[in-house]
Amino acid sequence: MTELNFKCKGCKRYFDCDVGKISFPPKQERPRFEKNIICPRCGIRSMDKVELSELGQTQLGGCISHRCDGAIYLWHCLTDLHLAPFIRHFAHVQPYD
Repeated sequence: MTELNFKCKGCKRYFDCDVGKISFPPKQERPRFEKNIICPRCGIRSMDKVELSELGQTQLGGCISHRCDGAIYLWHCLTDLHLAPFIRHFAHVQPYD
């Protein structure tokens, strides 16, 4: 369970949402979430219809890669979305045991 804090651009409310596993697909500027972003008031929202709050950026930031059974999972948090290319570049590096 990965919970992030968003602000809905429609109703302007802040909300927490479990987005599941997070990945940073190559050549994309945005993270990809396993689960839909669901605003309690507006329902399912696309990334264009929400923004990460400062808290959400802190929660997402810090996501460092972790290799598990050959798949890359992002866990914990780094600092902000601008680190996505850095994370993708070093995703092949094994974490410390």
